[in-house]
Amino acid sequence: MLKYTCYKFTDNKWFIGKSNIKKPKYINKEIQMLKYLSSYKKELFFGPILKLIEAIIEVGLPYIIANIINNLEATNNSLIIKYTVIMIIMIIVGLVCAISAQYIAAKTSQGFGTNLRNETFSHVLKLSNRQIEKLGSSAIVNRITNDVLNLEVAVAMFIRFVPKPWDV
Repeated sequence: MLKYTCYKFTDNKWFIGKSNIKKPKYINKEIQMLKYLSSYKKELFFGPILKLIEAIIEVGLPYIIANIINNLEATNNSLIIKYTVIMIIMIIVGLVCAISAQYIAAKTSQGFGTNLRNETFSHVLKLSNRQIEKLGSSAIVNRITNDVLNLEVAVAMFIRFVPKPWDV
């Protein structure tokens, strides 16, 4: 089946033409990697939501302080105390959301890394001696440690920074 596909070459030139290539291989591997995150669907949903709540509170506090300062002459002490209590409650809710989101991000990324590392290690154990010599032991160790660690960090950053892009 011929499809129109778009290719990007190394010199940043694009080529559009007919091809019988369905998908590049790396896209299939990226999709396969998502299966290691399938047991963390709740965490992937609630982690960014908690960070979003924290970000809304973080942005909302200065508006309350500005409202107090702008209406300082017309404001009585009971209203200032009321705003102070509201801000303290908002700070506590923001702190709980931030701590929960960080915990969820750490738990999810470490669990993803553990699942991926175990699968990679079990695959390496199935390789023959010839395949191991061809790949090289240093490359295999690098895949099991550094590459999986980079993917762990990517998952954690997704959970932590998707709702707050201005912190990056």
